Amino acid sequence: MRAAARKLLERFPEDPALHVAVATMLLRSGNLTDAHEQLRQMKRTFPEEERIHELLGEVLLRMGDARGAVVAFERALTLQADVAVEEVLTEARVLYEKHEVTIREREEAWHRQRLAIELEEKTSHEKQYSDLRSQCESRVHEERRRFEATLKLLRPLVTDRPKV
Repeated sequence: MRAAARKLLERFPEDPALHVAVATMLLRSGNLTDAHEQLRQMKRTFPEEERIHELLGEVLLRMGDARGAVVAFERALTLQADVAVEEVLTEARVLYEKHEVTIREREEAWHRQRLAIELEEKTSHEKQYSDLRSQCESRVHEERRRFEATLKLLRPLVTDRPKV
């Protein structure tokens, strides 16, 4: 079937209706990648053909590219107003908005997680700093205590020495 479609396209390359029929066949058979490629080529050859943009929007929507589908459906509507395309465009916009909300939610969750990690690291660093400071203060206190004890031991020796 594809070979026959390819031969027809080679024989009548300037017929947009034939191209649309082939792209529709690819789309209906579930071959989204080939349909997408065919429609992209057709869009360059027949940029003013509304049905090409409509089919491209449908393919992109099925492939999960809601944003691209919205753009394609909007282009189709600028070429020719169609209630069915407007309805699909509305659906695509809703999907795109949901997708955007999901992305924002993921970004916010990632940001909260990053802040929690940074806070944990900061808390950890503050604890390490506090522990180190306590250790240093203890050492200084111990050294001062030893120094004062040594001074107490040396005072009698210094004061008991005969003056010359």
